[in-house]
Amino acid sequence: MGARQVVVFEAAAERYAVPLEQVREILAARQLRPVPAAGRGVAGLILWRGRIIPVLDLAACLGVHCEVEERAGQRIIIVRWPHHEVGWLVESVEAVMPIAMESIQPPLGGAGGADPAVVSGMVPVNGRILMLLDSLALGAALAGESITIGERG
Repeated sequence: MGARQVVVFEAAAERYAVPLEQVREILAARQLRPVPAAGRGVAGLILWRGRIIPVLDLAACLGVHCEVEERAGQRIIIVRWPHHEVGWLVESVEAVMPIAMESIQPPLGGAGGADPAVVSGMVPVNGRILMLLDSLALGAALAGESITIGERG
């Protein structure tokens, strides 16, 4: 049936993955420019390839964690959204790996604390559950909740 390449990462001690084709770049975490009155989940801003982009605390956006703490292994995953790119602040990036399409199981409601609308599937990997996120669905869900720069949270 084939395989799909995914980027595997950790957020709030849970393992997630996003399709590689939705990822633009993976960066070492850097100092974020705070945004006054930013909505919940907005960790700050960075300059990336000459453009200012928002960086979201992915765990907070998924509703599984609310504090942004600096850790040595943190990464920023730059993902594509329909009209721009956005950064996801995550605890670590583990690997880029193939996932067999036949091993993907349908998501369960509220899996790992994440909104089931943004989890496109679940895969057992090395005795743990890997939740597959759809960055476009997550962007749409966040837009629906109005988590945007400048929103008062």
